[in-house]
Amino acid sequence: MLYVNPLDSAYARSLDLDAAPGRKKLAYRELEHVFLKQLLDEMYKTVPKDALFGNGIESDYQREIFTDALSGAMADSGQFGIAKLMEQQDLIATRAKTAALRA
Repeated sequence: MLYVNPLDSAYARSLDLDAAPGRKKLAYRELEHVFLKQLLDEMYKTVPKDALFGNGIESDYQREIFTDALSGAMADSGQFGIAKLMEQQDLIATRAKTAALRA
């Protein structure tokens, strides 16, 4: 899988990575990126190879770069809401854990 450093993105630069919530937010966004990349990879398996990128080894690299960039843009947009949902679930779990410790 083509991998781009998540710490070297515009999204990552907008976060305070020294704070724990900033690190978690970046991790959730990166997990959404990886999930969407895998989803797109599976979807492209149903498309004939010559339909979009042509045939050959270079077309595989082009497709890989394209799906990585597309999945990154999709994750940045937040339209799928996977990272936001994970963040909400983590907050609920943290509150429940805190309440259980106080009881």
